Amino acid sequence: MKIKNVLRMTSWMLGAVLIAATGCKKDKSGENEEPTLGGKFFIAASISSAGGSGATGQGTTYALSVDNMEEGETSIIGNGIEIPNTYTHFAYNGTNTVFALLYGQGNSYLATGFELDATSKLKRTGADVVFPNQFATVGAVGNYIVTSRSSRTLSNGKLGAVFYFIDYNNNNATTEKFMETENFQGTGLEAQFVGIEDAGNNEFLTGVTLTNGDPNKVYVAKLDVNLNVKAFYQDDRLSYSAGQRQGARYSQMGNADNGDTYVFSGSYSAATTKHAGALVIKKGANGFDPTYYFDIEAVAGYRFKRVFHLTEDYFFLEFYNTAGAPATAGAASQYAIVRMSTKEFKWISGFPAKEEITATSWPYANPLTGKCYVGVTTANADPVVYVVDPKTFSAKKGMVVRGATGISGLGYLSPQK
Repeated sequence: MKIKNVLRMTSWMLGAVLIAATGCKKDKSGENEEPTLGGKFFIAASISSAGGSGATGQGTTYALSVDNMEEGETSIIGNGIEIPNTYTHFAYNGTNTVFALLYGQGNSYLATGFELDATSKLKRTGADVVFPNQFATVGAVGNYIVTSRSSRTLSNGKLGAVFYFIDYNNNNATTEKFMETENFQGTGLEAQFVGIEDAGNNEFLTGVTLTNGDPNKVYVAKLDVNLNVKAFYQDDRLSYSAGQRQGARYSQMGNADNGDTYVFSGSYSAATTKHAGALVIKKGANGFDPTYYFDIEAVAGYRFKRVFHLTEDYFFLEFYNTAGAPATAGAASQYAIVRMSTKEFKWISGFPAKEEITATSWPYANPLTGKCYVGVTTANADPVVYVVDPKTFSAKKGMVVRGATGISGLGYLSPQK
């Protein structure tokens, strides 16, 4: 493994990203505000540029803070922090910091942090981070936001993965680390990593796909922050644990509140014969539980792209709109809740019909309430935040964001002293 420090944005690069910072106007909230939580909700509202989708960084983001997302409305006009690009991925340091990341698709790959100051005013935190070697997947480990990109040619000519560790306790100081991935764990095959899931003790779990490997097996590696392989698990009951949209990769793992790690597979490979489903690595165990298997595709009839833990052992799943092996750029705008211990599955009621949804945000699970917030865009309408209650398997229409064409991400922030 090789390590080097990454320079953060120079002043001219930072100036190119930051246009202006203005105070946030209070939203028009109603009686369902949650003042006992303190802090504010975060909304990354966006306007796509002409010819741009907003999913490739083309457009403008307005970072807003509001008291409540359950109802009411806010506007981007004269509001928030204006940034001349849009974001594709989000990661969280609890309720202290929201990191917005741009998967560039030919443009810059970068990350911007947001937090509240002691007076609850939204601000950028530290300097923006630029990823010279790009990234494909992101997660949080200890006091780091971690990204990785596989199939990079290293300085020694071998294939490997590049990881960036952003230390949010140290002004976003960023370290770049390299790991050879040829003949991974004696398989004779190159490994690609998908997902970053904190395993405690400065270790993390990541899904593994193997070039020319068996699509009817699931592989998971445990790495430490120095990129030493601590364990390598495999099982033939699932396919790869990986979500995909073109070159971007999405985690399909999550930790339940009791410390068990659920490993999902959306079975994105057209070559697999395995159903989309899930296995579990029990807390403290050194491998998959042989007695647990949840065939999610059998009850849903569809395969899923992204997985988010909400509360306890409830998970939010984003499903493709068509059955069978999905196209990597296929629409995925139908949603379900699964409770893993009981293998309970239900479609979420209250969302617009899947055919009406043109875009959705990165879902946000609030650890203080157990609710999930999803920005939803439909044709010829302002985007809306929908609030999902996992215990009732239902969503309700919440805050409307006037003047925006979409919502890329959401969060909740507590004031920082």
